[in-house]
Amino acid sequence: MPKGKSGKATVAINHIKKLYAIEALAKQQDTAEQAFQVRQEKAPAILVAYKAWLEKSVPQVPPKSLLGKAIQYNLNQWDKLTVYLTDGQINIDNNRAERAIKPFVIVGI
Repeated sequence: MPKGKSGKATVAINHIKKLYAIEALAKQQDTAEQAFQVRQEKAPAILVAYKAWLEKSVPQVPPKSLLGKAIQYNLNQWDKLTVYLTDGQINIDNNRAERAIKPFVIVGI
């Protein structure tokens, strides 16, 4: 890919990076209510743009490609992705839970 151009995966990652940057600001807040306010002020516009990009990209990407599957997964899980906007105590992802169970899963393999 020529320098200065970005592919679809890069565009998706950039949307996600913006959401995580907002989360970093939210986590710096003293209360869940303040974190909620940060999210409410900053995240909805990014999520609207990201969802519009996903919907636009669906017909442009082969559905069985890795990117096509990732796009469809994001759309199928949209309600679960956006639930974190409803409460300042909900995390944007489940990374903490996955790290907590990882030792038990690895032992079981």
